[in-house]
Amino acid sequence: MSFQEYPVSSIEHQVDYHADSISKLKQIQDLLRQEGISTQTIEIPHGTIFKHAILFPYQYTGSEPLVRAYRGINQLDTSLLQQVSYALRSREENADSIQILEHARQEVALLTSQPTYKNLLKYIEAVWPDLTDKEIRRLQEDLESIEDDVLSGFSLRLCLVHKTFGFTGGHYTDTGIPPYISVSTDPIEATNYGEKGLMILDLPLSKYEALTGKAKGEISVKGDIPKEWIVAVLPRTTLLNLKKEEQEKDINQTLRVIETKIPHKVLEEKDVEEQFKMIRKQEEKDDLKHHEEDIRDIQTQRIKRLFRTYTDLTPTSEEIMRLQKQESIDAYTATKRALYDILATQYEKVTGRSRKELEEFMIFDTVCDPSTYITQDLYYERKVVTETMLKKLAQLVTYQEMRQKDM
Repeated sequence: MSFQEYPVSSIEHQVDYHADSISKLKQIQDLLRQEGISTQTIEIPHGTIFKHAILFPYQYTGSEPLVRAYRGINQLDTSLLQQVSYALRSREENADSIQILEHARQEVALLTSQPTYKNLLKYIEAVWPDLTDKEIRRLQEDLESIEDDVLSGFSLRLCLVHKTFGFTGGHYTDTGIPPYISVSTDPIEATNYGEKGLMILDLPLSKYEALTGKAKGEISVKGDIPKEWIVAVLPRTTLLNLKKEEQEKDINQTLRVIETKIPHKVLEEKDVEEQFKMIRKQEEKDDLKHHEEDIRDIQTQRIKRLFRTYTDLTPTSEEIMRLQKQESIDAYTATKRALYDILATQYEKVTGRSRKELEEFMIFDTVCDPSTYITQDLYYERKVVTETMLKKLAQLVTYQEMRQKDM
């Protein structure tokens, strides 16, 4: 979204812009009054995009360094004070509001501080009863793709962050598996995402996901944003005729005014990058330590699922152990290859085609590398067999068998 540019043709239009800003200001003031939050409203001299700022009674008393971030506002209701991650939301089909999954806050906090497969399953177990059928289907799809990526060598942390990128705009009614909420350390970018206003936040360094940490740009916050950490809320005008350079100048001028009213200090931009870099270095070591255990846990779950799915084709434990030893592979890969062999033999029998012809047959599907976003085509190749491939191959065999019966 970019700033809208409209010609200001009369004084009346300018008055309309001002009235629009005043209307939003009163909406926010009424909301905060109802919530019992005492605030201070200041005027922004010569402000165009923002004419007023509502200053909150900032209450952080910890010793951690603070990093300033911004979030665009698109709703002027109670959701303003309930900024929670996708993982803490549920929404009925076509509903205008969300249900906040309060009972899952502990599981989400654990998942963001220790992103392991075991903790991911604990989160899923906690929220499952409260999700809609549509949300459950999406959760299952997301879990499967995360498992695929972890088995391909990526950390669970990276996979969860990658899932966040699927939510463009960060709408409050979006729900999903990512335990993060998006903000930006760039006020210009955040303003572009907020049709109703801008929220200024000062959060402790550890509250951010360091993997996404940067001094300028979108960044992920773990779990939620407590209202105690809101510094200010700025209602904005709707229609503007400012050029990009003028818009940036106006926003920066507004922030300088607010800066004079804020007593506490935040990290300088140059220090933000350095701090996140140090945290990332340590977290990479932690992720590497957990990765092997994550792989084992996923493989165990997947073997159980394969046995449940292919009850009529399940290979013997002796065959799986033979493949493990013969091909120097793990039990999960051996199980997939054993199932592939059974299905490929059925395919050869029903079609009269060779195994080589099958392996050169392309699946109408692709895979995406989460580190590069590069996609590539899939073929029925035994050495890279996946659960998706097994599913497609089973469908192909069934289709060929039905064709034979009809001939």
